[in-house]
Amino acid sequence: MKKFILFLFITFSSLCCFTQQFFPIPDLWEIDIWDGSNWNNVSIVDYEFNSDCYPIEILAQALNFETNTVENSSFTTISYNTASLPYESITQIWDSDTNTWVNNIKINTTYDGNENVTEVLYSSWVSGDWELNNRTRLFYNSSSLVNESIEEDWVSDVWKKTYRTTTTYNTNDAIDIETDFNWNSTSMSWENEELRTYDYIGAQNLLNLIDIETWNGTGWESDALEEYSYDTNDYVIGILESTWNGASYENDTRQIITNNSEGYPTETITQSWVIVSWINTSRDTRTYNECANLAIDEYEEIKIEISPNPSSDWVSIKLESGLNGLAKIMDTNGRILTTYKIDKFNNKIPISTFSEGIYYIVINSNERQLVKKIIIKR
Repeated sequence: MKKFILFLFITFSSLCCFTQQFFPIPDLWEIDIWDGSNWNNVSIVDYEFNSDCYPIEILAQALNFETNTVENSSFTTISYNTASLPYESITQIWDSDTNTWVNNIKINTTYDGNENVTEVLYSSWVSGDWELNNRTRLFYNSSSLVNESIEEDWVSDVWKKTYRTTTTYNTNDAIDIETDFNWNSTSMSWENEELRTYDYIGAQNLLNLIDIETWNGTGWESDALEEYSYDTNDYVIGILESTWNGASYENDTRQIITNNSEGYPTETITQSWVIVSWINTSRDTRTYNECANLAIDEYEEIKIEISPNPSSDWVSIKLESGLNGLAKIMDTNGRILTTYKIDKFNNKIPISTFSEGIYYIVINSNERQLVKKIIIKR
């Protein structure tokens, strides 16, 4: 279980390394499992933020099933560069014999001039020193969207290819098709593994389903489906996963999601399909602090005006006197849609080509950064 919790935590810390902190990272994240009649807590993850609302420490605790007590599991510190981008995180695991934290994993992130992640290095703590383990390299199209990622292992002082993902996008810059490949070291070529096709609904480009296929050696065959459901606010409230049995899709697991007024998930119950009914398996509970509440008129570290908001065609950004800045519009998946230089002569950003919905403007000015939520409505 501790390894499982550590994996969950590393997933969250890796997200910090790949994206800027405007997503609602929770203040407290708890996971419970169902014993047939009650929920039992098995992990607690506590996030600490700096004054700029960036996560800097993450403490994960997990249930010791032998003693039935929650104990330390992992502790991570995250460091940022002058552009407020995470460049290093170090995860330590708890040694219960010595009651000390022991180095375990280090993640280093590199960016290009557009602040896109280009490389993520993973190192392991071995015999008192950090040793390279593997890396992920990311490549972008002209819209600063990731169109290829390559994973490599460090073997005998040489990088060895292991895994590759290519991504194409639709006209709304939403993911269209993702294809995974494994590296065949004998033929020295990439071999198909998995194909994911995304389908969307409505003018707001809401994700409808993901059709997952696997490679059987000669062609793609059905494997699984992920289907999404929404409430009237277009917040995700359900995810149904089904698997292909050779003739049709049958239920596998589902998630029932409860959101707060901002659309952030506060509770996710995962259930498994057993014979003819859904059975509880786990519950994910998240609470948020003020850093998650990116309301339209909040956060005045840099004095800024954005108008109109909501808008349909363009937004005007007005910074406090004498300041210039770089403004990036990002969607809720963290993709950079456009970047503009903002000063007293250039302060309008066209948004008429974007679909309706919620977006974020990330503004860097005078070595400070803020995030503002904008709404596109027509």
